[in-house]
Amino acid sequence: MINIDRFQVACTADLAQIASMVNLAYRPESGSSAWTHESDLVDGCRTNFDFLSELISKSDSTIIIGIRNNSLVACIHLEKEGRQCHLGLFAVHPNFQGQGIGKKLLVFAEQFAQKQYHPENFVMTVLSARQELIEF
Repeated sequence: MINIDRFQVACTADLAQIASMVNLAYRPESGSSAWTHESDLVDGCRTNFDFLSELISKSDSTIIIGIRNNSLVACIHLEKEGRQCHLGLFAVHPNFQGQGIGKKLLVFAEQFAQKQYHPENFVMTVLSARQELIEF
């Protein structure tokens, strides 16, 4: 298990890097070894700068990023909807997958959301064909 230097709220300056990392994690070339990829199931980019910009401009919506050695290695989006907090854009750079970063990020994100949004529960939606993500 490797360490993360810090988790922080993303700002506009982080969005291009976030989009690049999320697309690399979820939509790389077919046959990628990244276990989160959806390239064989879904075409096109997973996200882009404009979409991420919309997310961080909304009230009750936050993107948390994980930094290691001054590089972005993970992210997750939190959004309060009523009494729930939705988790999305949960991604770890493929070079760092399987090393515990996702679990650490999820714990941090849940603690952040509890303090910020006070949800009754958390909701995460994934493609039904991605059983390994559902099990995670």
